[in-house]
Amino acid sequence: MTGPKPPPGLSAEAARLFKETVTQYALDDSPSLTLLACACRSLDRLRIAERIVAEEGAVVVDRFGQKKSHPYARRIDCEIANLQKSFRELGISLTPAVNGSRPPEGI
Repeated sequence: MTGPKPPPGLSAEAARLFKETVTQYALDDSPSLTLLACACRSLDRLRIAERIVAEEGAVVVDRFGQKKSHPYARRIDCEIANLQKSFRELGISLTPAVNGSRPPEGI
């Protein structure tokens, strides 16, 4: 691949997302690449949070013995929203095309 390289420190999955997105959407300007790098870092944080919740469960008991949502469960929601927003700002639809058609603009 020629062109921009993924930023250092990304997981293999996030680096692959960076490379494929740059190639498929021909991103080459600094603001777009910066936004894409942020999205890829968000993907890495999402995967970490998912692993923690999978290991510890979605519900934790606080110091008062009360059950509550795991803090990383909320982090998962935040990172998914970050990914969606980043790709939306890049003009990339995350909605899969059906029968080769594109979804209407704004969705």
